[in-house]
Amino acid sequence: MADMVKDTVYAYGGLIMTNLFISEGPIKINQEWLNKFKGAFCFNTDFRNYQFDFSELDKTVIYITDPPYNQKYHYNEYDDDLDQDDYIELLSEIPSPRVIIHYPEETINILPKAFNGEYVEDVITWVYNGNQWKHSRSISFWGVKPDYRFNRQPYKDLKDKRIKKKIKNGLVDCRGYDWFEQPQVKNNSCEKTNHPCQIPVKVFDKIIKMIVKDEPEKYLIIDPFCGSGSCGEASLMNKVDFIGFDINYEYTTISNNRFDKIKNQTTLESFQ
Repeated sequence: MADMVKDTVYAYGGLIMTNLFISEGPIKINQEWLNKFKGAFCFNTDFRNYQFDFSELDKTVIYITDPPYNQKYHYNEYDDDLDQDDYIELLSEIPSPRVIIHYPEETINILPKAFNGEYVEDVITWVYNGNQWKHSRSISFWGVKPDYRFNRQPYKDLKDKRIKKKIKNGLVDCRGYDWFEQPQVKNNSCEKTNHPCQIPVKVFDKIIKMIVKDEPEKYLIIDPFCGSGSCGEASLMNKVDFIGFDINYEYTTISNNRFDKIKNQTTLESFQ
């Protein structure tokens, strides 16, 4: 069988290598392998370069990602201006079950083509204020259903007599809706990094809570376009094992540095 990882590669110390795996076949992923990285690690490589064998891992593997949008954005190294067929092919490499953050139009027109007509289980709208004309993104769930009971939200109509009664009785929030508000990461945000289009940790936190519910030990989350590492941070905070991939060395470094800083933290308060 294939060797797992070079012994010199660990999550701590910021050591990153491009050719991490010594393998001619699928890489076996088990809990011992995951424990090498103490909960989360981002690899500096294209996720399409490797195949994985999860047969020895007693976990459900979920891919959660905010992929490039093919909007001619200026990323380091990556070409965000692919032909539509090439872009669809890129997205089609993301295995199911998966959760994808994207613009509404692409969620409707591109993702079904990329996923070969697969049925979408649910779509939640993330709403935010911004300087551009688009103020929302769609979060689509493929092969997995979100449990709204684990995305608690404040009541919207506080003047409603029924709501007032519930609050009086100690029910201060309710199950999530099919939309939520969350500000984007701005230049003055305390979680801002050098990544050009960073997703807030709280967005991934909501997604993860609705999927893993109260059984985080039963899941492994993989982000094939790790970027700034927000998905990995949210995974760590929810005590879910995480693997990320990014082709850019700088973004990989940003992710792993963020992971190292929060490995002893368990809440989101420090990012508010």
